[in-house]
Amino acid sequence: MKGEARDDPLYRELVEQVNSRRCVVFVGSGLSMDQYPSWSYLVGDLCEACGLPSEAAEARKTRDPDVLPRLADAAHDRDSGAYNRKLDEIFGGRVTGTRAAYSLLARLPFASYVTVNLDPLLAYEGMKPEHGICGIRTLPSLHVHELAARCIFYVHGYIRDDRSSAEHPVVLRQTEFMRAYDVSQSMLPGFLQQLLISYPVLFIGMGLGEPQLKRVFEICRDLRRGIETEYGVAAPGRYVLRPMAFRPEENLGSRATRRDEATESEEDRLFKEIDVKVVRYHQRDNRHSGIEEILEEWCDLSPPSIEPGFFGGGPQ
Repeated sequence: MKGEARDDPLYRELVEQVNSRRCVVFVGSGLSMDQYPSWSYLVGDLCEACGLPSEAAEARKTRDPDVLPRLADAAHDRDSGAYNRKLDEIFGGRVTGTRAAYSLLARLPFASYVTVNLDPLLAYEGMKPEHGICGIRTLPSLHVHELAARCIFYVHGYIRDDRSSAEHPVVLRQTEFMRAYDVSQSMLPGFLQQLLISYPVLFIGMGLGEPQLKRVFEICRDLRRGIETEYGVAAPGRYVLRPMAFRPEENLGSRATRRDEATESEEDRLFKEIDVKVVRYHQRDNRHSGIEEILEEWCDLSPPSIEPGFFGGGPQ
């Protein structure tokens, strides 16, 4: 199965982008699931801490990106003090180690690192001097010119032991999403548009399901296509690492499986609608350790020559 993934032309195309020193990696919560709760369980924990047991149960049963921010708002409105204390309890503890994937990502020659996560794991690796990362940036101070400077950007805010959620902006509640993605109130939409138009991007550990983020993708898709038509230059590639889908193989025992091409095809179609190419990997186990397998392979790549980017620039 390892060869099956490596034989994919899109995989080889992605490898070239990763090794170009121009690619930005966009990290989702999937890489932090061993140490921090999922979005659903996070909102459920917040509702429970704020005395909303029915809302907590509702949150833990859904993955609806429209419902979860609304429930987070309800928890905050009920008891903002308990809400912030719970967020700090979940994300503010001292980090004693990270998943290997974070260390491997930090070793790779990405132009920068962007995340919607609130947890400190990416920053924990980024602060290690051997990785040569130039700084950590967070909402509201997001400067596009630093995307080429090998920085870490926490675009939804950042919580750690010395950064309380009560004193620093985060994006989790519906009202926070509305404010953060309003071009008249926030630098975030402009930052994301420049990133998604001008740079090759790899998405890892995320599904791109948030409505506000999807809307930014749709805008950037149209702008990218317009630029391609006007100037005759191909836009930088955008890729997402997604696990291969499998289904039980009938008549061959309960443990036998085969590739579920219908499920993969539908997922590929949805990503294609926002101009993102799907590259498949074998997840290996429930922890998706296949990601580490790929990243370890990439860490052995040697740097290529650098060609001009979409607008003739990029790291040198």
